[in-house]
Amino acid sequence: MISLSYNYYPQKKIIQKNNFILSKYAYVKDYHIVIKQKLKKFLFKLNQKIGNINARLFVDSAPVHERA
Repeated sequence: MISLSYNYYPQKKIIQKNNFILSKYAYVKDYHIVIKQKLKKFLFKLNQKIGNINARLFVDSAPVHERA
């Protein structure tokens, strides 16, 4: 298993309007989509570098069992 982290903090300042505060994760494009695209590119580069890898990509959307 390869586990990665990615800073998804929005670069733009979040505007408060009418005393409502929008959650940072909801301020930009859905992180599930953005990070999964990045993981696909990463896997593609790994496949080019070291050969075909049997892999599954997850963005906090599936369980990862700790034991076989």
